[in-house]
Amino acid sequence: MRLVQLLTIAACGALIFSVAPIASAATGIPPSAIDGQNDVPELIDFFDRNFFSDENVDAVVETARHRFETDTLDPWRFAQSFEAYAIMFEVTSNKKYALALARGVKLALEFRDDRQGRVDGFTGLRLPAWGVNVRAYRKRIVDIGSQSLVLSPIARLYYYLSKDESLSRLTGLSAIDLGTAIAETKSIFYVDLRLKDHYAYYLQPAGLAALDCNVHNTPFKEANNKRVNSKGDVELCLKSKNLAGSPAPYNIQLKVALVDAYVAAATGSSRAHLSVVNAIKYFQSTAIDYIASNEGHLIFRNAQGRRIEDVTHLNLDVELLFFMWNDFREARPEFAPAVEEALLRRIAASVVDFAAVRDDKGFYRLSPLIDGSKREVRAARIDRSCIQITMLVALDMRIKDVCGSIFVGLRPSPLGLASLIKGLEVLRKRSTVP
Repeated sequence: MRLVQLLTIAACGALIFSVAPIASAATGIPPSAIDGQNDVPELIDFFDRNFFSDENVDAVVETARHRFETDTLDPWRFAQSFEAYAIMFEVTSNKKYALALARGVKLALEFRDDRQGRVDGFTGLRLPAWGVNVRAYRKRIVDIGSQSLVLSPIARLYYYLSKDESLSRLTGLSAIDLGTAIAETKSIFYVDLRLKDHYAYYLQPAGLAALDCNVHNTPFKEANNKRVNSKGDVELCLKSKNLAGSPAPYNIQLKVALVDAYVAAATGSSRAHLSVVNAIKYFQSTAIDYIASNEGHLIFRNAQGRRIEDVTHLNLDVELLFFMWNDFREARPEFAPAVEEALLRRIAASVVDFAAVRDDKGFYRLSPLIDGSKREVRAARIDRSCIQITMLVALDMRIKDVCGSIFVGLRPSPLGLASLIKGLEVLRKRSTVP
């Protein structure tokens, strides 16, 4: 019986969420947030005032607790909240951020399905993972996408604890326990891992082909009575049936690899490092189209042989690539670099050049991209897409201008701001190296 289930299309939705009450983002915006300055301390102060007051952090933690307790986990929201704290700790080494991160990790471990008696809707098993409710199926499932998002903050803290034993005493968590928890959850998905020609990637479960997508069945009727559009549910279900046995989307592949990357950085494991390298090779060989007619630009695809990727999903790709280029190389210089700087520069240039149009409110929008069939792809507002991508300011300062609306938009992103701060700090450090 399979232990792994669907990574739904719905799970790959937009990444911006406002997870707690915040001070008005239009109040006290530092000049360095919207011009060419590189004043990291000023931006850190802005982050603390808007996203890290005691009330802010408590609200984020209580929101996460409520969702765990009511079995309404939103993995994207959970990951963004606590990864913002993780990145701020990486930049500042201030342990207050690690303590906030640890609060989220403790919640996740406490409410893991096998510890709460909750079962996976497809296998009927209590798994060492975190199930999510999928609207179209009226089932609660464990999928690789959700797990990679919940595991990422855990893996980050695991790495920090492995470097600094004092953090274990401060947080009440041990690196050994977190490492074990990561391994337990990842073991569920080995059945869908494929290793071929020095590539590593995960498949969607073949069991999706057995989904019952009949609009007349009880789940869809019940869903429709509760405001859900039955036609939309059926369409989502049918799309998912067709995904059975195909590779999972690239951004999720690289989010899983990010977990492995933190494990490799913590332990020096050559096996974990190899899995990251092979995942990156798979991404570079199948996800990227080099546009011959526009030298230097890249187009990214969502999954092998499928539609063009959008910048929102590119965030998770950039997150891993940047970590391997900068953080991992510093932590484990004994390993050969897995990511060349030239690739990140080309990604940054592509984002900047494709985001060439402002709307009437001053927000950048992605210009329509053209894939191999000359089919136009829907434009998207860039401020809803600039999250981890803002790290690329370390390689191209134009990213700051394109993504500047994260400070003045209606739904500002703490993770976007933390990522920008990290990118600027990396730029500062590299600028001062002889």
